Amino acid sequence: MPPGGTGLPAGGDALVLDLAEGIGVAAFEGKVVVLDIRQDRYRAYCGELAAGLRQIASGDHQHLDPRVIERLLRLGLVSRGKYLHLRKPINTLPPVEASALEGQDGGTAAKREIVRTFLVCRRIRRDLRRKPLHEVLSRLPENGALSDPAKLTDFARTFDKAMRPLPFRPRCLPDTLAFAHLARRGGFEIDIVFGVKLEPFEAHSWAQAGSCVLTDPLEKVRRFTPIFAL
Repeated sequence: MPPGGTGLPAGGDALVLDLAEGIGVAAFEGKVVVLDIRQDRYRAYCGELAAGLRQIASGDHQHLDPRVIERLLRLGLVSRGKYLHLRKPINTLPPVEASALEGQDGGTAAKREIVRTFLVCRRIRRDLRRKPLHEVLSRLPENGALSDPAKLTDFARTFDKAMRPLPFRPRCLPDTLAFAHLARRGGFEIDIVFGVKLEPFEAHSWAQAGSCVLTDPLEKVRRFTPIFAL
């Protein structure tokens, strides 16, 4: 980089920017919350950094102050160019309107489903203790192509019933990842979503397909603003 330079294109060259790999943002009044999957942490930004992140996340950053761009680059929150990401663009995620868990009967899961769910839940919890979050996420099965709503609803309800007798304290992240592992292995197309709320701050994660929540009641998920999806 030349002395005193910013490393940004000169003249009329257009700079293409995107959120850095593993970075998700959720915009609130006066601030932006950032999830850094690489560091497994949340942080809030205000002022010009928040405004810059909003613009870059929306793809409308051509008139952004170069000094703000340089600060965001140095913080590792944005990167030059667009490329294939681990994440799914939040603006392509439809608002949730229903939950697969509502209206189900009170039956129990078959023993084989309970055992299968137990093994996956145990492994996911072990992995989250021993490995970085981004590594655990990268090792999940690839998304399937099956989007049959009725079959996916049955699958979600079976998983919910299989979880009930297990000796694990309910925790949204490992439970969501266990569901995602089984659902994707079963060929289903589902999204893993991280969300946040403020006052007080709280983070949550869930699985959904289209506008249907698969691992939580609808009203619980509606309290959160999506920040990252994959």
